[in-house]
Amino acid sequence: MVAGAETIAYIMAKSGVFGVRNVDKGQNGQTVRYAVAAGQFKNLLNAFSETKWMGSSVAKNAVTAIDTAAKTTGKLSSYLAKGVNFASSAVNPLICVSGAYQVAKAEDKDSEATKQICALGTMFTGEHLAKKLLVGGHGNEVLKSLGIAENGIVKNLLKTAAKHPTGSGIAKGCMFVVTSIASFALGAKIADSINNAVNDKKPAAVC
Repeated sequence: MVAGAETIAYIMAKSGVFGVRNVDKGQNGQTVRYAVAAGQFKNLLNAFSETKWMGSSVAKNAVTAIDTAAKTTGKLSSYLAKGVNFASSAVNPLICVSGAYQVAKAEDKDSEATKQICALGTMFTGEHLAKKLLVGGHGNEVLKSLGIAENGIVKNLLKTAAKHPTGSGIAKGCMFVVTSIASFALGAKIADSINNAVNDKKPAAVC
């Protein structure tokens, strides 16, 4: 089933940005994030292969090659392809595994666990709400409840988005990424406050 232009652009925008960000996290010691990046780039490739843009045929061939390799057995390429396909459908679980790995290797495991639980919790919550508003069909309901659905500027923006689905999808993908990053940062701040409060209550070490 081929998705609409807006949905494809949305997936490409967020998957591309998240893929690059996870490569960066992998280079900074969060090794599991390389698997997350592989999954994000596979999702980007899947979406790009459904377009008619220049290079989409190459993407389609690449997707076919990966999916074909994943069906074979006993070869390194098969295991790699299976891994990439698994990662593309299990991005959030892999992020949780990455968080657990960060806790396992941290010196202060309690503080790191608090950070990961709070940051990932707020991130997943923020992403869930953003998805509902941006692509889940609830955006218009919110506009109506706020009483601005008939506002001239809002109506013009919605008309422009309808006329340019690709641009609208890219914008929504970027807004999703921003929401995710901001939600994670908020959770990390909350964790810092909790950890500071806990540390303040600990008795001073006796020399």
